[in-house]
Amino acid sequence: MKKVYLNQKFNKKELDATHFDSLSSLAAALEDGSTVYISPGVYWTDDYKDPTPANTPEHPQLVGITFKQQNISFIGVTKVASDVVIAGNRGHTLGSRGNWSVIGLSSGFKAENITFGNYCNFDLVYERDPMQNVEKRSSNLVQAQTICGNGDRYCFINCSFVGFLNLMADFEPKRAYFKDCTFQLTNNAIANGATNVFENCVFNIYGTYLSNHGSSDICAFFGCSFVNQDKRFKTLYFSKSGGAWALIDVDFNGGYKNIEWEFAPTGKNINYLHNVTLNKKEVHVSKSNPFISTILNANTLVAYKNNKEYNSLNLLAGEDNWNPNNIVSNVIYPYKSIFEVNYEGNCIEIKAVITRNNNEKFNFIYDINLLEEVAKTNSSITLKQLHNFLLKPVSIPIEAISNNIVMSTSVIVSPSSSFVPTFLKPPVIKYKANFLILSYKLSNSKLVDASNITWYRSKTNKLDDATVVASSKVTSAQAYRLSMADVNYYIIASISPKYEHHKNGELQEVYYNNLISASQVGKLIDPDFSTIEIFKTTDYQDNNWYMKVAKMPESFEIDELDVHEDAFTYKQGTSYAHLGVYGLIATSQFGHLFYYKKYARDMKLVLNLLPNKTGSQGFGAAPQYLDVFFKYDFESKCGYALRIKRITANVAADKSVQCSLIKLVNNKSILISQRQLTSAFVGNCTITIETKSHLVKATLTSDKKQTDVQKDLKLLTKIEFSTSIAENSFGSCGLYFAGTTGANSILVKNFKISYN
Repeated sequence: MKKVYLNQKFNKKELDATHFDSLSSLAAALEDGSTVYISPGVYWTDDYKDPTPANTPEHPQLVGITFKQQNISFIGVTKVASDVVIAGNRGHTLGSRGNWSVIGLSSGFKAENITFGNYCNFDLVYERDPMQNVEKRSSNLVQAQTICGNGDRYCFINCSFVGFLNLMADFEPKRAYFKDCTFQLTNNAIANGATNVFENCVFNIYGTYLSNHGSSDICAFFGCSFVNQDKRFKTLYFSKSGGAWALIDVDFNGGYKNIEWEFAPTGKNINYLHNVTLNKKEVHVSKSNPFISTILNANTLVAYKNNKEYNSLNLLAGEDNWNPNNIVSNVIYPYKSIFEVNYEGNCIEIKAVITRNNNEKFNFIYDINLLEEVAKTNSSITLKQLHNFLLKPVSIPIEAISNNIVMSTSVIVSPSSSFVPTFLKPPVIKYKANFLILSYKLSNSKLVDASNITWYRSKTNKLDDATVVASSKVTSAQAYRLSMADVNYYIIASISPKYEHHKNGELQEVYYNNLISASQVGKLIDPDFSTIEIFKTTDYQDNNWYMKVAKMPESFEIDELDVHEDAFTYKQGTSYAHLGVYGLIATSQFGHLFYYKKYARDMKLVLNLLPNKTGSQGFGAAPQYLDVFFKYDFESKCGYALRIKRITANVAADKSVQCSLIKLVNNKSILISQRQLTSAFVGNCTITIETKSHLVKATLTSDKKQTDVQKDLKLLTKIEFSTSIAENSFGSCGLYFAGTTGANSILVKNFKISYN
């Protein structure tokens, strides 16, 4: 093992093959397997004074410096982590075009007595030498990461990791061990990769969830403390969705009221608890969902703790018997278990999977009145579904016991016979107040109607010449709201009668025999996005809804991250502000949703939008934005828009958005109003835009109250614009979403239009 020394105070005469004064010179010369002893000081991984953003031709890397050498060790010589600081201060849009990490590390890396810090969003204060203090780039909270790597066998002892958002989001180890470490973090911070073990660590938390998706194998916390440093947050989530967790001798404090495994639970893993307290009182994590939590007993605890010793070897040994903590325990025991459930025909295969020895023998317990054993191995069972006379699927609990580990799941037993509906009253189309309603009555009123209904528009009153305009998707399409696009067309409906969980009946076609007249169509355009067809064709026709994915000229400075075929998809939200709400969710970056109308005089738009970001910043990163365009023409690419944009380099940037009115000329913007900061683009946000001749009025409000910080910053709770515009005859309006999707998306709940 080669010993190497790093000291920023070495003079040039002292520098040689084992003595270095910078990380860059060290990285160029270090050999595999070396141990580096580091003297106190602040060691920058790139030139933080360089104004050139990272991830550009002049500064190409998204990592300050990468050590490709394997099995190297960094040891701070004073045993005080804050004495040796490995530092960077870049973040997304603040010194970097993309998510930037301070240092990249390879397999076998070990660190002791070191601080890894990204000082993009807070000041570097170095007490040993104030001359090395560095002011933060900005108070605007952006993705600013510390370590990254995807190798194996990482070990950190008495280290500190300081940052805020995305602290270690790109650190995805196969195995990693942290002992006596401290962490300063907000969201998307830790526990990615396969296996992470934290022992006697302290987490100072300024956010709501620790990880994006959690560890795929296991993330265990032994003797750790989680401290809420932002009293606004009352619930802590371990991940947005996913992960497998174990908490042994863990305490949560600082004002938390609830602890949850996941924001949007998948139910795929069982998580383990022993001696977990919230403000010094025993707590059961995710108490409302008990099936995904198991309290370990004396027999099963040895997988994680043997007598007084935490059994990190059991979790980290792998095939090479890696033992970073040099523990003496020789207890190798199953520490994680899941079920794999597969349905095939009338049979259900249930496989119990445990980490350590998948040949363990399981005892399966199930309802013998509804399930019958067909085949069995040590760790799996195949069950045949028996009679279920309830006429709907039932959830049957299954338990498997091995070595005192009890796993539980449930399987779905389908009805034993299928009921095909018939019509007691045949379907007919009736007109009522701007709607066509398919009226019918099925034979069995006790079963849930799940009939598939499709509406067509036809010039000839023939189905083979018709265009689909609405259908049953998430909800029933029994009622179809007429639009101006239907005037002088015939409307046809088809229905395939069906009971929920049963087979379809025979398809029937129903015709509304009269051409639709203008008097049958209401003036208000209030689409039911759950059923109507949103066209993708570029053959635009008046009074229809369209969507497309196309990058606009002013979006080219935005990173292209998640472009998909469908710009918007109607579905139920699963996280943050969308949870449980149905609507059109932006499912592609650079997605357009618009109502096409060639000519119009004046218009009024009323939109209800739910941004997925809960901090009022609207989007995943600056300079992403949303345009609500009006009085727009697709041929000339001209019109107007209300622009809602996430900004940077402002103390309120992560707590507000910037709003302005713009004029579009060939899809390039010209500012026609003042720019205003508001906290109202959050919760259920209402946007109203109304034009009258040469005047436009626009407002933006929210049903969510401001935080105390937003009040202190005097952010507007309502945006109001009133300005003159050049009159035009353009009639189209819609949305352009230049943001990232998923956790950063928006949901369109309503989009109402009226023309004068």
